Amino acid sequence: MEELKDQDEEEKAKHSVALSETGISELRQKKIERVAEILSIPFHIVQKLLDYVDWDEDKLLSQYFQNRSKFLQSAGIDKKLATPKKKKRKVKSNSTRKKKKKIQVASTLVEENITCSTCFEDYPADFFTSLECDHLFCNDCWVGLFQNKINEGITLDIKCMQNGCNLPVPQSVIEKLISDDLRNKYHRYLTNTFVNHNKHIRWCPAPGCSYAIMEAVTEGMSKVATCACGNRICWLCEREAHPPVTCKMVQKWMKLTQRDMGALGFVVQNQMDRDTLKWLHDNTKPCPFCSTPIQKSDGCFYMQCSNCHKSFCWLCSKPWETHSGHFTCTTYNVGQERLTDKPENVDEDAFNKQQQAVEEFEKLNPKKKIYYYKNFLYIIQSLQKYQRIWTATFKI
Repeated sequence: MEELKDQDEEEKAKHSVALSETGISELRQKKIERVAEILSIPFHIVQKLLDYVDWDEDKLLSQYFQNRSKFLQSAGIDKKLATPKKKKRKVKSNSTRKKKKKIQVASTLVEENITCSTCFEDYPADFFTSLECDHLFCNDCWVGLFQNKINEGITLDIKCMQNGCNLPVPQSVIEKLISDDLRNKYHRYLTNTFVNHNKHIRWCPAPGCSYAIMEAVTEGMSKVATCACGNRICWLCEREAHPPVTCKMVQKWMKLTQRDMGALGFVVQNQMDRDTLKWLHDNTKPCPFCSTPIQKSDGCFYMQCSNCHKSFCWLCSKPWETHSGHFTCTTYNVGQERLTDKPENVDEDAFNKQQQAVEEFEKLNPKKKIYYYKNFLYIIQSLQKYQRIWTATFKI
């Protein structure tokens, strides 16, 4: 019984590294709070700095204390905005009169209308919001800015509307003014950015799984991460877990199979015919990470593979973290005018080889087709069997 309990605890420990969207948000917030407490600077500044160093706390603190001015400049933060907070002093008795005067002045402003410098509309003072920079804008203009930025996928680079002011808007201000639906989208983008920019977290590539995996366990010469859904991936190459074989050995094996089978192996493995291949070429684009065919239907440049959960740009196929907005491709420096559902910049050489392989395969007699199919099936079954044997051995 004790052995069974120990096994259950081990299984729970493996699954405990899988984080839901709520768990990811909590982890993200804890990182921000820890660094903010050490540096005594505002949360929204810390958030921007952490994202700049891919959420590596040690790297941030090392660079900050080594050369504060240089680090802040490289991160695009004005060092005045990152000035450590001073401890509040008690108000002396002789200053209470001045304080009362300021309160009286503020109360008179509330009764008068103020003109917004962006839309030039007049509103009561309580309909305005200002940041630490004291730049004042009406809430309608702020909401319009937040809607545009969030819908473009921009979350951390939302800055003050005043020309020349680079102060990032605090998350608390954004959440206070936007609608519930937009707030949910905002949190989802923050979560995606945090995982995609963090080298210590991976999305679970299992279809339909929304968990992220935080840690890996050493098995043989491999690092394996196990999700709560039961899926196991190699932490280094992000393929299916392959202990005790190293990533280099797996890569070498893949090259050998590609050399021996080539495009013909692709045809046999996917049971491809000419019409299907043509349709996939005209309407889909392979995921740059796992090669799963992806079809686009409306929307922006941002694409997320349903198989491996990796994000990339529809136009250039580069990782999404290299881009700044959902309607802009930074690789080709173009916007919505290039947005189309049809795939562009596709590898035509690979398609031509696959097309040629389909034609060659269709010309083969039935016996040859069965021969190639059986060989490929044998390789796959051998790998699956080897994986089961290794898993059972490792548990013992």
